[in-house]
Amino acid sequence: MKNIGFIGVGTMGLPMALNIIKKGHSLSFYDPFANFETIGALTEVGAKQDKNIADLCEGKEFVISMLPIGKNVKDVALGEDGIINQDNTDLIYIDMSPILPADTIQISNKLLERNIQMLDAPVARLVNNAIDGTLLILVGGDKDKFEEIKPLLDTMGSDVVYCGISGSGSKMKIINNYMSI
Repeated sequence: MKNIGFIGVGTMGLPMALNIIKKGHSLSFYDPFANFETIGALTEVGAKQDKNIADLCEGKEFVISMLPIGKNVKDVALGEDGIINQDNTDLIYIDMSPILPADTIQISNKLLERNIQMLDAPVARLVNNAIDGTLLILVGGDKDKFEEIKPLLDTMGSDVVYCGISGSGSKMKIINNYMSI
């Protein structure tokens, strides 16, 4: 069982977090915009709601974010109260948000200065795929760290693909979106 923090439990993040819990992992979450129903759905199955990013990072092996835009990810990762400024630098940060590859690379490089590993792992497919755990997950970052996080990503997706160095998952997400038109 892994000890996981999850940031962003909206339309896609909620079912992804629920799938992690269903596979037997311990999960804490943080989302200042989560509504009462979302909080209830998660706490009912054993998730713990944290008050801030510092609490969320404490003692975690992995922190996952699923946020709407790059600015949100930058705030969570690099902001004054962000992951980069927490005591736990042993965690692996997995960003599953649909952000620009340049943002991913910038954030990853800044986190590496504090010895925090980041992998970009944006998702493809629809909400019903998030619910039933059949997302396509496109991963960029260190290959050895990918092998370490793959079992966790398998709890949320049926197709988990390593795409290459940092930013490669985000680049492949853009290509996938283009090809889907």
